[in-house]
Amino acid sequence: MLEDFISRLRGSLAPGGRALVVVVNSLAGFFQSRLGGPAGDPAPILRGAEHQVFVYEAPDVPSGPPLETAGPEEPAPPLRPCYLRNRAAYEMEGIAYRISSVHGAAEFDRPGGAVETAAALLARLGGRLFGRSDPAAAPALVHEGGQGHFPLWFLHFLERNGAAAPALLLLHGRNILALEAARDNIAESPLGAKPAVLAAPGVDLGLDSAALAGLIGPRTADPPARGAGFVAAFPQVVPRTDPYGGIWAALETLLLPGGAALVALPAAQADRFDRRKPPGFTRLGDLKRRGFRALAVCRAPRYDKTP
Repeated sequence: MLEDFISRLRGSLAPGGRALVVVVNSLAGFFQSRLGGPAGDPAPILRGAEHQVFVYEAPDVPSGPPLETAGPEEPAPPLRPCYLRNRAAYEMEGIAYRISSVHGAAEFDRPGGAVETAAALLARLGGRLFGRSDPAAAPALVHEGGQGHFPLWFLHFLERNGAAAPALLLLHGRNILALEAARDNIAESPLGAKPAVLAAPGVDLGLDSAALAGLIGPRTADPPARGAGFVAAFPQVVPRTDPYGGIWAALETLLLPGGAALVALPAAQADRFDRRKPPGFTRLGDLKRRGFRALAVCRAPRYDKTP
């Protein structure tokens, strides 16, 4: 897996580009020998108690084929076998599914507590979550859905309840490997109807909301929708930051009027998020479980926040 990582790292750099690689001390020799160039093995530019930092500089002319990537309308190249970690059957709220997990991403052995709490709340709400909107009439978006536990479970949930899958499912998150794994897991599932799945790497839901709205808009049916009918978000809150207003602003940007959102966080963070709820959103459900809290809200059908 590390050999493949280094190969992709080399292919992702422009001629003369640089990469900083932070490794644990036990792997320092491995990376030092493989990141070397014509001048020999690189020396670490920084040594810490447990880590070392190397810099790799690509040659001024390409030394090999470019990194294999997919365009926005093309399927992603399949994950290479060296990344696969486990394939197992799981069950949440009476719905069974299978996931192939990968090294380098969370939730490789079970869904996380936020995902389990969100699934429990959605199962409790049932069709009431979509009482004001049709999930198949507009795209759906899952933010930080991991390796596919929640998006795949959500599609099975819709199928079990006789609801059509959305035409487009947009996956957004920081971990490109997890996004690829989730897309592969959905593609390999035995679902009767599968949406088009688009993976959009990003940094933060609030910061990326305008770009995500652009990805959603051009692919909607006639009449054109300008947002998502459903958003599920599992934000990764960075310490000493205030992301809660940004999440609400993103939902205002991304959700269609009448659309529903499901947000799950550790309970203390969810309390702070809940206190920031702006006008124009109605709470549909709330569930606490084992240190996590999930909130379901609906955007008002005819709400305009401008005076």
